[in-house]
Amino acid sequence: MIYQILGWPRSRTAWLANFLSYGEHSYCFHEGVARVDQRRLRTVSEYYALLRLYSKKYKYVGDANTVALAKQKYIIPGARIVVIERDIDEVLKSLERKGLWADIPDLIEYPYNDYITIPFDKINQNLEKIWTFCLPTIPYPKERAVTLVRLNVQVNKIEEYLGYNLGV
Repeated sequence: MIYQILGWPRSRTAWLANFLSYGEHSYCFHEGVARVDQRRLRTVSEYYALLRLYSKKYKYVGDANTVALAKQKYIIPGARIVVIERDIDEVLKSLERKGLWADIPDLIEYPYNDYITIPFDKINQNLEKIWTFCLPTIPYPKERAVTLVRLNVQVNKIEEYLGYNLGV
């Protein structure tokens, strides 16, 4: 089964990709539509081929990305979709703090697939819901979730705590 996590930049898609990559059961790319082996995927068919290839090894294959949200042609027909909703102004401010920028469309049309939406600030409270939606036959590993939530540390918060600029 294929799933996609859709969210704008700085919406914890990379963290969710790590969380949902689970041993031999599930592999979740982060921005799989944008890169594979240090080269850009150019077509929808290349993207589909990548996911089909990984589907031979893993029961569940996913991609957590921003490209499919911005360019609907990369939405996989029949994929289960989790949409992370984050306020556009928050996204832009978060990017700006990192010295980054993104062109974010004003209007988002969600896919017609089977999907759920999760507010950005409610991700931690909905981890089990996200897990069981994307990986329905794999028991939810509560200990893994607790451990990984603790590891979601932002560098700027460490710098504030230490009173020191790490230069990252």
